[in-house]
Amino acid sequence: MTEMILPSSVLILAVILLRRALRGRIAPGLQYALWLLAALRLLIPGPLFPAPVSAAGAAEELRSALVRQEASAGPREVIPGGLADAPGVVSPAVTAPPDRNSGGSVPAERAVLLPWPVLLWGAGALAVGGAFLASNLAFFLRLRRGRKRLCLPMETGAWETPVYLVKDIASPCVSGLWKPAVYVNEAALRTENFEHILLHELTHIRHGDHWWALVRCVCLTVHWFNPLVWWAAVLSRRDCETACDAGVIRRLGEERRLDYGQTLLRMIIARPGPRDLLRASTYMSAGKRTMAERLRLIAQRPRMLKLTLAAVAAIMCGVVVFTFGGRAENGEPELDPAPPAAAPEGPSPQEPDPAAVDDPLPGFTAGLVDFYARVHPSGMFALTMPEAWFQQVIWVDGPDSAAFYDADLYQEGTENGWLMRVVPQPVSWAEMYSQGDIALEEFDFNGSPYLYMVELNQEPDLSRDAEKTRALMDCAQELAEGFRLLVTEESLYTFVRDCVENDDIRLAISYLPYLRWSGYREVCGEEGMQALLDKLYTYIQTCDVTWGETHNILSNRSLNDPAIDGAYATMIQEGILLALQEKNPEQFSSVLNSIYLTDGEREDILEWLRPVVPESAPPVPELPAEPDGQTLNAWQRGFFGFVFAIPAAPDQEIYYDSLHGDGLEAAVLDALGTYARDYVGGGDSGGDTRFNRIILEEPIPAAGHGEQVTVSYQIECLRDRTYEGKTYSLAPQAGDHLSTTFTVMDLHVIQNEFMMDQIMGESGD
Repeated sequence: MTEMILPSSVLILAVILLRRALRGRIAPGLQYALWLLAALRLLIPGPLFPAPVSAAGAAEELRSALVRQEASAGPREVIPGGLADAPGVVSPAVTAPPDRNSGGSVPAERAVLLPWPVLLWGAGALAVGGAFLASNLAFFLRLRRGRKRLCLPMETGAWETPVYLVKDIASPCVSGLWKPAVYVNEAALRTENFEHILLHELTHIRHGDHWWALVRCVCLTVHWFNPLVWWAAVLSRRDCETACDAGVIRRLGEERRLDYGQTLLRMIIARPGPRDLLRASTYMSAGKRTMAERLRLIAQRPRMLKLTLAAVAAIMCGVVVFTFGGRAENGEPELDPAPPAAAPEGPSPQEPDPAAVDDPLPGFTAGLVDFYARVHPSGMFALTMPEAWFQQVIWVDGPDSAAFYDADLYQEGTENGWLMRVVPQPVSWAEMYSQGDIALEEFDFNGSPYLYMVELNQEPDLSRDAEKTRALMDCAQELAEGFRLLVTEESLYTFVRDCVENDDIRLAISYLPYLRWSGYREVCGEEGMQALLDKLYTYIQTCDVTWGETHNILSNRSLNDPAIDGAYATMIQEGILLALQEKNPEQFSSVLNSIYLTDGEREDILEWLRPVVPESAPPVPELPAEPDGQTLNAWQRGFFGFVFAIPAAPDQEIYYDSLHGDGLEAAVLDALGTYARDYVGGGDSGGDTRFNRIILEEPIPAAGHGEQVTVSYQIECLRDRTYEGKTYSLAPQAGDHLSTTFTVMDLHVIQNEFMMDQIMGESGD
């Protein structure tokens, strides 16, 4: 909220001071227009652009300093940066640590309660908004109940806007948003210059002042607690009237300026009250000082010099930069979101941890623990911090994890001071290698169960202050008790979709291990699924894919997912998996054989890439029982073909000769062969891929003319691969159990029907 309060207050004060200093020296219309900037600042949450010096930046610096001071001084409520603090935004409560003398800890559920300032603001906004609605509704019903339409001559200029007489209103006004109307009382009709009053109200409509009255009411509702906003509402309403006066005089002419002032003096009523500020309508009310100022401006004929206009523009440009800008980037280097952790017992030293080897991803931050509870930026989990960690521990966010370091030992990009981290791991991996760690909550969205865990440094650095380090490590169980899993399948998919839409494919790849394609298609649609696959394909083709990213891609379970068929399967096989293997075979082999892939994930990848070799093909060289990485890599390069995912041929009519016993089968095979040849190319199509044959799953049943028959089949294609100087033709079968429905059309039946039509036609003649 401070990002709105301080900048808007500064802007309001600047407009008030400028208005006071240049009273009578600037045009009333420009003076009124300055309040538009204040309204925009009040209604736009957060800064619009970075600025070297800004009110929002100063507010953030002040807030951070107060947070650090209060967190170190004692338990008080603080709200750290990074969480939504604008009105109306529901955000997790972030509180100071519990009282040391309370004898207990604050339960983790407190992290989801709204802080009392938000509740207080909401109650006030509800009250002011209710008063605004009630006042306008009552005034609208009052006008509707007692109004009478006036028929005015066309020369008055009111022939397009309805004008009504309402006896019991204090002064003429404009009411209505989409269809505004002018309402006058009997005193206005009896005045000598009724056209002045009418022209005044029509000018309000032409300026759109009824809409600006609504904006003023919204600003008061949102910022009801800020007295400067109420002051700005009063002053902007005055400037609205003076701008309207100037517009009326331009229409009447300079020679009638004083006459208009006399008319205005007769019609003005007492000073406006709070009720008038909460109405989306114009009202001819003013106090003595306001009336005197309006009459003085009418009599003086203020003229604005070009130098004055330039000065106003320069001042307001500086004020806009200061109040609409935010904290500029300070150029500090990004921190590694998941620094390397101590390797558990079991993995080979050559096998890197996928969460520790990649470059840092943008958008994740690090800082000193000076808050009680927080939600991870990914939204996957929330943590309650141990009280002993305040001002003692550095937290570093990863895409789906958080690491913690001793603040005195921490060095960016190193393992120095590493204590523990909260990280998801495959359940099978955790059961085998993480016996000394603390298991948290499990989730499974795609058939590969994952488990969040507190992974501990088994050999912490005790060289500097062993007692302090052990005390920080002893908080692991308290950290585990404050863990709450927040991620749902739908929230995960929308997060990945947002990453793709923001062209942050690296961050999206971090969440592929948890993604189920069928669920992603249900939530994000066909376009969202295609966009993710397209950008993943482009990233693999054009960028250097890291070890960890390769691991995350191979961890995704897609083999038996019903959403991965047709062109999607082709893209997974050829555009992603085979492209990864061919681009960096050594890295691909390292990931494929690492402990960080589960057995199920590894079997899926091998099944995607395993060729089906026909009996006529040369024998495949046998691998040793336990091949080394180089041998396995060479075998993969030579023989990992891919299964073509050819979609089924479309349903169609098929014509055949029933006099031949195999006429229907021959016609079906010919139609399917033509389709397959058009899809992948024939023997002369070039390249290393060609159509081979159609394999029928079962004999085609007999069918009469006009009946339908469904055919199950496979399409077999050939692909040439070279290994150790020899070329092998591998024949993967594509599209298991494809089916197409044919409508049988017997040529002899058609011919007989044609001949009967001809005979009947001739006999009729």
